[in-house]
Amino acid sequence: MTIWSTIKALVAGAVMSVTIAQVAHAADFANADRLFAQRENNKAAIAQARSEYLQLLNSASNTNDKIRAAEQLGRLALYEGEMLTPKSDGATRRAIFADCWCRSTSLFSRTCNEPGWVEKISPAAIGQRIPAYYYYRGMCIGYWGEASNVLEQAAFSGALRDAVNGGIEIANQSADNSAYEGGAVHRVAANVWSNPLARAVGLYDIKKALVQIDRALAAPANGSQDPGSLYFDNHRSKIIVMKQLNSDEPSEGWKAKAIDFANETLLDMNDRIEQDQIPASRVPEFKVIFDHMKIDYRALTGRDWQPE
Repeated sequence: MTIWSTIKALVAGAVMSVTIAQVAHAADFANADRLFAQRENNKAAIAQARSEYLQLLNSASNTNDKIRAAEQLGRLALYEGEMLTPKSDGATRRAIFADCWCRSTSLFSRTCNEPGWVEKISPAAIGQRIPAYYYYRGMCIGYWGEASNVLEQAAFSGALRDAVNGGIEIANQSADNSAYEGGAVHRVAANVWSNPLARAVGLYDIKKALVQIDRALAAPANGSQDPGSLYFDNHRSKIIVMKQLNSDEPSEGWKAKAIDFANETLLDMNDRIEQDQIPASRVPEFKVIFDHMKIDYRALTGRDWQPE
């Protein structure tokens, strides 16, 4: 064997060893993903899937697996906490979103004593700033705040502000960050800035909310992710923003704009149902949003929505 043959053999062996090591350490998401696919109106499957993803997040040996596990945990939290659990069940909602961002807070020192799972993908934990962290952290603090008292809302408004602003900052630095999950960081900013509860803690800004939700709706497709126009939680958020604009500026025609937008969105969603074109990865969420959009339409018009 020549020296070059020997070198080639050594290099090939090294590459094969690295490949085998990568495969050996790749996380196995099969069971967790199977349970996730059964989440529709199924809290038992959600609980089991959450447990599986938490184990994967805690044991993953590479950053991509950690991010993937955290993203799935965030999707479960959004579906169970915001879509399945009524606002009246504040204790359950609070627990779900506390598990995400902070399991134990200190009110008077305004600190988190027991960070939630989202901190496993924080810049400090993984060495990079990613939109998933700011989106899910902002989402979870926001929904946790809705289920908390006024003192808690005030104490942790700074944490919410930092999460929202951090997401917008990295979105402005990268088109991919901006497009992540259908403009997710823009959507959560719009949700926070349009919430009347945000007035008391200095975060309310309805005009900025409108700009951000329009950015979310305009988000292009990003790799395997759909464009923002196919994330119908963007459409629901825009209805909420326009309803709040109508409350603030009733003479500006926002109610009529909201009714037209709701009708157009419902027609689109209804067509997708009839043609079996619901985005495959978000069928349960799509159904809940469709129902909520019809409730919004009824609140705006005083009548049930019917396809034309």
